[in-house]
Amino acid sequence: MGINEIIMYIMMFFMLIAAVDRILSQFGGSTRFLGKLGKSIEGSGGSV
Repeated sequence: MGINEIIMYIMMFFMLIAAVDRILSQFGGSTRFLGKLGKSIEGSGGSV
């Protein structure tokens, strides 16, 4: 697996998060969800 593939997957992952955030922000529940998601990303980011 090349570095280009890894970068591509990471970018797709963040685009997915941005799309979900945009959808959730229309319902007004994005801050609570992203706070939870941000903590899980920080936790996984430290171990990678």
